[in-house]
Amino acid sequence: MSWQDSFQAKTLEKGYRYFDYDQISDYSHNEDELKAIVHGTQDYHVKININHLKESTCSCGKEYCKHMAGVLYCLEEENQEAYIDSMVEALDEKQVKELMKYILKRFPNVYDSVFDSDDNDSEALYQIIESDEDFEDLDDYLDSLSDLINLGFYEQVFDKLCQILSKVNKDPELNEDEAYHLVFCCLELINSIIASPIENSLINKIKAWIDFEKRYYNEKYGIILTKEIVFDE
Repeated sequence: MSWQDSFQAKTLEKGYRYFDYDQISDYSHNEDELKAIVHGTQDYHVKININHLKESTCSCGKEYCKHMAGVLYCLEEENQEAYIDSMVEALDEKQVKELMKYILKRFPNVYDSVFDSDDNDSEALYQIIESDEDFEDLDDYLDSLSDLINLGFYEQVFDKLCQILSKVNKDPELNEDEAYHLVFCCLELINSIIASPIENSLINKIKAWIDFEKRYYNEKYGIILTKEIVFDE
């Protein structure tokens, strides 16, 4: 039985995204336990019991969660790389050349993919901005916007956050606690943008948005935007 069998398919997909976007740090393990931190809307501390998966824990409080899945993908990659390394180390120079000829005859684009490739991660992530966000998975969507901030898409993410906040404020199906949570998640991301090396034009744009919206957020949520969003003067 594979470890994936313990997780729902959607959870595996979300977990793989953490792994694929390098959102996992402080990864360490011994024969019995695996530890790591998964970076999402906040830092999630994961402990994996390698021998008894059901005894694993995550600070998100859920069992078999997406954060655990992301960490387990790290372990899977490590095991796969170790297996490949052992196979390659067993080859002599002649065997390596023969193997490369065999691969390149059947997959001629492999060389460019490995030795002359462009990083398409940012382009793939940027497509998130063009997609429609789903309130049911908005926490995950905001995690993806956090990835884009790390890649330097500051103004694009800010514009998207303004769209999300507008939808949150108008959605009649969201209860007060849900709306409050999503608003604060968006404000945290705006602070992340401000803490980044952004242009003065974007700083002024954010300040103008605060000035326009501050009364509404104070009356609806009791949030004082000038206190929640902090600029380094």
